Amino acid sequence: VYSAYIYNPGKAKRPNNWMVEPQLVDVSLQPEMASEGFLLQKFLATQSELRESQAVLQDYKNLSGYNRGHLNPNSHQPNLDAKKATFTLTNIVPQYIKLNGGSWNNYEQDTMTRNSQGCKETFAVVGAVPGNNYIAGGRVNKPSHLWSAACCYIDNNHLRSWAIIA
Repeated sequence: VYSAYIYNPGKAKRPNNWMVEPQLVDVSLQPEMASEGFLLQKFLATQSELRESQAVLQDYKNLSGYNRGHLNPNSHQPNLDAKKATFTLTNIVPQYIKLNGGSWNNYEQDTMTRNSQGCKETFAVVGAVPGNNYIAGGRVNKPSHLWSAACCYIDNNHLRSWAIIA
């Protein structure tokens, strides 16, 4: 699983409402993200239908040593709407807490900022390599590795690229 995006960090506030993807439950449902509660009430979807199509908030409750790790981090987005779009449960994977708050966070915040200096535009791809373990009773795979690759356009004759795996 992976996410590709344009790196364009902004100062907007971090959202904190997690969303799901209604169209994964049924293609006739709205394409815009929605809260689990809204989806279940408005579209009369069942919890079972939702759980069959994607991860749900309950899958990430009571984790030991892991938390929700963004593939496309909200901090790499320019405004509130773009940041909100990263708060879907299809954009996260179980991530080791010390990695998410430590070296991976340093990569997201420091390395991306430093390596993007002087660039006109930076592109990033972040992915998760499926592992052999699961959370939520086998519903959500814990990746064995996370990776990221980025490149930027400086001018007609100069590009820069970098990558990380953890």
